[in-house]
Amino acid sequence: MRKISQKNYDLVFKEAFSIFDNRSLAFLGIDLPPINSFLVTEIPEVEMTDDMMDLNFRLEDGSILHLEEETDLSRRDLIRFAHYDLRLFQYYDAPVHTVVLTPADSSSGTKVLDIGSLQYNVLQIVLSDRDGDALLSQIREALEKGEPVNELELIFLPLMKSRLSKTELLRRTIEL
Repeated sequence: MRKISQKNYDLVFKEAFSIFDNRSLAFLGIDLPPINSFLVTEIPEVEMTDDMMDLNFRLEDGSILHLEEETDLSRRDLIRFAHYDLRLFQYYDAPVHTVVLTPADSSSGTKVLDIGSLQYNVLQIVLSDRDGDALLSQIREALEKGEPVNELELIFLPLMKSRLSKTELLRRTIEL
């Protein structure tokens, strides 16, 4: 008995499903809209990128925190971050949590890229949603009492909303 090579099986598979197009969905028992046209299956790709992720951290539970900063979050950014996260997952074989910090006026929360069989989501944190005036008061009070403060709050305070101008908020932050 001759062995059938995997390549031959792939060819039969492709040809059968191509010829019988919409009957393929019925055969598979899949409830999807009818097939409209065929798309290429061999997509050439040569990748020479020097893309660098902003920050990655290993968390105590073994998962990974992927942290990015963007002026605003676009669909193109989500695609790029999903590509990064698939590479991280392939390299470390661990779940990846992606958080995107944006200073711009936008809405905080989970942003989803839904491409059908793959759903990718990130948590977007908009710094301008945070009350910089209240935080400035809290930090000042803590420092007056000799209590520790989170230095990251001081660094990012000028990006938060405030009744003060950005220049004045920055000046008061520096004075602390």
